[in-house]
Amino acid sequence: WASHSSGRPADVKNITAVIKALTRELNDPAVDWSISVFTTTQGRTKIAAVPSLGDERASMLSELRVHWATASEYRDKSPIQAESALRSVLDICQRLRLDITRALTQKELGDRYYEMSRFHEAEMSYNWSIWLFLLYDCSMSSATVYDDLGALNAEIGRYSKATENYTMAAQQWMLLAGQDPSGYRYRDFAGQEYMKAGDAL
Repeated sequence: WASHSSGRPADVKNITAVIKALTRELNDPAVDWSISVFTTTQGRTKIAAVPSLGDERASMLSELRVHWATASEYRDKSPIQAESALRSVLDICQRLRLDITRALTQKELGDRYYEMSRFHEAEMSYNWSIWLFLLYDCSMSSATVYDDLGALNAEIGRYSKATENYTMAAQQWMLLAGQDPSGYRYRDFAGQEYMKAGDAL
């Protein structure tokens, strides 16, 4: 859901099959409810029963959704308000161990910091995002954030670091190209990153 609403790739391998298997095995009302509420699948209208009042996960997830919507609304109008909302999302993600949503949020937060020229905080957010995405083998997402980090380092004059970031982005695209021999666009993306790496020297 967060990936869909942010326009970022959801490249966790076999994520649909994993979600279905976990839902079946866990048999958890809170999980069933959250999937029915947060699904982005067309045509699905049945909402699962709300978990018991003693289960605070439902209210926390509802808060997360509100904060995410607020961050999206203020993305261009007020980076400071967007930052505040994203920090609230991060807090909930950490408490509920929502690693992929946290990685997406760190990326969004890094973008807001970058726009405000708060480069150190942007760098920290991007590094957290990359680390989390790499934990789940999200090569496409990792490549995107490595590219952001490269642009940041180039802007503040750390050209060797920018070259390193762009090279890491290229390597992630090449990983995807190796997994999909017909995926020529991945090689194209890798080539673009290697060109940026060369230009940053």
